[in-house]
Amino acid sequence: MSRPALLKGEPMQLDVVYRPIAWVMVVPPAALLGALLFWLGHVYVAPLPPVVAWLGHAAFFWMRGDRPCQVQIADERVVLDDPRRGQRLAVETARVHAANLTLRQRDDGGTTALLVLWDETRPLLALRLAVPRTTPRDEEVDGDLISASVGGDGGTAYAFAPVGAVGRQLIRDPNGAVVAWYRALPREVRERTPVRVWRGQEPALDLLGRHDENWDGVLLLESDAAILDGAPVDAAGWQWGHSTRQAMLLQVPDGSQGFSGATLDLGVLRIGGHTVAFPAGLAEDLGDAVALDETSLHTHSGEGAAVLYHLLRHTPRGRWPQPLVDALHEARAILGGEPGAVA
Repeated sequence: MSRPALLKGEPMQLDVVYRPIAWVMVVPPAALLGALLFWLGHVYVAPLPPVVAWLGHAAFFWMRGDRPCQVQIADERVVLDDPRRGQRLAVETARVHAANLTLRQRDDGGTTALLVLWDETRPLLALRLAVPRTTPRDEEVDGDLISASVGGDGGTAYAFAPVGAVGRQLIRDPNGAVVAWYRALPREVRERTPVRVWRGQEPALDLLGRHDENWDGVLLLESDAAILDGAPVDAAGWQWGHSTRQAMLLQVPDGSQGFSGATLDLGVLRIGGHTVAFPAGLAEDLGDAVALDETSLHTHSGEGAAVLYHLLRHTPRGRWPQPLVDALHEARAILGGEPGAVA
């Protein structure tokens, strides 16, 4: 791209529940107080309580309200400004060692693009953007296809990077400037797929199903090679299986909010003697059961989808697990559209 682009985020609708409750608690009582003052003959001060209550309510929630983030994108850098956090995060293009793009189609006819930028060791920036309808290219993950075939949801940026590196808001990109910027990166940068991994049989999750910010290692896939914490891993003979784990999650059944135990279905990739597990709700019928232990590696749904997509792209189709082949073909038939790099 030749001209810098300035994009704005979509402010989050904070206090949707609390605002009307506060209104009922503050403004009507103040109006009753004003009516009482009027009845007692204090005509000139009677309007003050409801007016002050209304102004105070509006000012309080205005100060609490969200502000639009801004993303400035140019050939040499991407800059995220978040006024609510007081954060300015600049990523120089020359510093980007790996870049991944996951695309999902939106109900409004557009596409949600999730961009993740890494240096050699960690995620630098994760952005979720609303772009014009875009068909994934070879190195871009077709998020709809993976979700429809193995399950899982990689649609949140918080599943790709720590909080300090995530853009909170959906960024509106009506001209697809970020996708164009990504596609102009060197191919070797776009071909690298790094993901964070956590070790253990059931590593800790928060109530939203996210792992702790301190990950235990990084798995890097580059073309047909893989590296785990600097050590080479034979990715050529990877296999697919499934497993489960228990977790305490925030769930919303029947409109009532609460915490409850849940059994998570996991897809399991066996890569060079390592097992990499990630949430995949349709994985149970797509491979053999795999027993996890304290040496197992776990990652988030979106990161696991990126690993699976990378392996499929760099493995001859004749060596794909047959149940996975069938699931991918069924998913493509349901989704429609032109076949891509995977199905």
